[in-house]
Amino acid sequence: MQVLQWDKAIRHFSAAAKTATGQELANLRILIGQCHAAVGRLDRALASYESVLGLADRRAEADMMRRIGVLWLRRGEPNKAIESLSRSAELCRELGDRNGEARAVANMGLAHKDRKELDRSQALLEQALAAFRELDAAIEEASVLGNLARLSMDRGELARAQSEMERVLALMRRLGDKRGEADALGNLGAIYTREDRFDQAQACFEAALAIHAELGDRERTAQDRAHLGSVCVNRKLFRRGAVYLAGVVLEYVRLGVARGPRECKPELKECRRVLGPTEFADACKQAGLTPKHIAALVQGLGRQS
Repeated sequence: MQVLQWDKAIRHFSAAAKTATGQELANLRILIGQCHAAVGRLDRALASYESVLGLADRRAEADMMRRIGVLWLRRGEPNKAIESLSRSAELCRELGDRNGEARAVANMGLAHKDRKELDRSQALLEQALAAFRELDAAIEEASVLGNLARLSMDRGELARAQSEMERVLALMRRLGDKRGEADALGNLGAIYTREDRFDQAQACFEAALAIHAELGDRERTAQDRAHLGSVCVNRKLFRRGAVYLAGVVLEYVRLGVARGPRECKPELKECRRVLGPTEFADACKQAGLTPKHIAALVQGLGRQS
């Protein structure tokens, strides 16, 4: 359904672009690129953004080069991302656009992280963080702090990662950003899981789940349930774990995709082994799966030895 909505928007903007010129045409092509990017059509998004460059003034060019750099990041091509983002940062610097420069620098930090250049990544992220704090740009500050926390996790510096993510959570709550709050709670849950602090991890994932459910975000809800199922299995709470994990399957059924069973298969198999077929099926029913879906799930898990 979401893809169809984006496609409808693309058709609308494309029709308007046929008669548009100048800045109006540039704006429409940007919107078309954003729609393609939202559904993962990165090549089409790149083509839309690149087509704007010939129409853009220097400020718009700086913005486009940053957007293009982010798309190269999403495509897993950090070298091309750095090239585009460096140009964006240079243009913003010349224009006196400190926020735009900091945004480009922050994304350059992520590109260097993808290249496993963690020291360079941290330096760039800290540079961006300092700029956003001077600018009192709280949303951008929280985003960079979150990336620094994930970088600390990659380094195995879990105490530092926890401190940084707790600051993100506090910022998101101060801003009233519920989605950002849920993301921060999920990241904190991941940190606690790495530290084998499963009770605290469970509390974080449950809080994130409540927010995502309230927002109607089924994909994030499924991810939260998957994390909770894994935590419950680690805590030997197999019945509760089975309910959460079957809930993942249910969310993906509603979304019309079949990733859930594959993602959670080891934990689901362990729950079925411990609970036995009857109680496992009952837990799946409690989660909302129909007999047909339960049968398909059990078949997908394979026979138990």
